[in-house]
Amino acid sequence: MNTAGTICPKGNCGVTNGSAQMPTQQQLADAAGTASAQLGVASATAAAIASYTADKPYISGPAATFSFATGAASFAFGGLQQALAPNIGQYLTEGTLIGLAGYYAGDRYPLIGPAIAQAGNMLPDSKTVGDFEKSINSKINSLVNK
Repeated sequence: MNTAGTICPKGNCGVTNGSAQMPTQQQLADAAGTASAQLGVASATAAAIASYTADKPYISGPAATFSFATGAASFAFGGLQQALAPNIGQYLTEGTLIGLAGYYAGDRYPLIGPAIAQAGNMLPDSKTVGDFEKSINSKINSLVNK
């Protein structure tokens, strides 16, 4: 039984005939960044559930485990993003300043942790944060290129 003919009756399935493009390194970096951001929100949501259901260990235990696992995955995807497309300004701003502030705020107020995480994901889209990142990158580049 030949299923290729039923899936691609004319043999025009992209990858097989070379018309599909492999993603660029920047596209992969962007995808890793998106995955990192969304996993961070999932981690914060699971932490909020664990906090709210602390008196029910059959709920809070798995929720806390899921929060830890998704937080670790978020961290790994953030690292992959930086490995694929290094951006020191972004890392220092989003990963350190905004990330740490969000971590401490979410730890202090776990029930609103998902909102804090989402706000942290939205801050980098502001002109002020973007300008700050560009400023850091400019200074780093001037030091490196001396």
